[in-house]
Amino acid sequence: MSTFRIGFDGPSVDNGEIDVADLAPSLLALGDLFEAANRALNKDRSEVKLKIRASEKGSFIALLSLDVSFIADMLDLVAAHPDRMTAANQLLDLIIKGGTIAGGTFGFFKTLKWLNGGKPDSAAKNDDGTTSLTKGGTTIIVDQRTIILLEDLSTREATEKFVKTSFKPEGIQKVTLDEGDEADDEPNLVLTKGDVGSALVPEPSEEEVTETSVEREALLKIVSAQFEEGYLWRFTDGTNTFTASMEDEAFVMRLDKSEVVLSKNDTLRCAIEEKQQLTGSRLKTETRIIEVREHISGARQLKLF
Repeated sequence: MSTFRIGFDGPSVDNGEIDVADLAPSLLALGDLFEAANRALNKDRSEVKLKIRASEKGSFIALLSLDVSFIADMLDLVAAHPDRMTAANQLLDLIIKGGTIAGGTFGFFKTLKWLNGGKPDSAAKNDDGTTSLTKGGTTIIVDQRTIILLEDLSTREATEKFVKTSFKPEGIQKVTLDEGDEADDEPNLVLTKGDVGSALVPEPSEEEVTETSVEREALLKIVSAQFEEGYLWRFTDGTNTFTASMEDEAFVMRLDKSEVVLSKNDTLRCAIEEKQQLTGSRLKTETRIIEVREHISGARQLKLF
């Protein structure tokens, strides 16, 4: 088990207190980050738990403990995977400092800050288990396991969530992570609001994106209509509720001239285009209303005969 400190600094925590509604999402996201990183490095051979121990005044500082429990027999793991077991102290070191290999290697967060939301110009594996990354004429050395974390989508998504939620509360200006349970002069890692961009999952290259689109006719019941340009309408097809852009300019013009009046329970017979985009493991669907072919007013009176 390894112990480390997380600190939140800023005007809103000068009295050593923080709203639990602000603290909980950040700590949960940090737990997700360590879980994702552990899965990337140790697969299903271990599980990790992040526990809060105590807190003290001075901004707001919480003591956390990280426990990596190996599921299989330790001796079998050492024999079968001598280079792939990453225990709690190593995992913590990789993420907030620079790994276990001497020579000033960059850790996960420090590499993210150095990359500043981009990708390296080149990468070269070294014989000692490290990788040299070069960007803009500058070269840094990282542990090869840091490369695994940088390329793992779950770890990157959890990192983005942790940094975003940490700075979401108003008044938080700095978040620090520091190994050990004693305050040092300088923490191992300092994050500021300026680092939010560095934590974002980078956009994939064109070859990593898969797209498909289909056009069809559908009956759509209006949930909410938006008449300002750029806003999406909300529809239901009887099963799902979704948003769509209204791109039938002739229909919009008729609405502007009050030639068509919309009311609750109205239905549109539409030609729609659905475009799906698969980016890594993320699937996104966008819907466009190409043409409104019929406006069916909602039933206002029951038919007795």
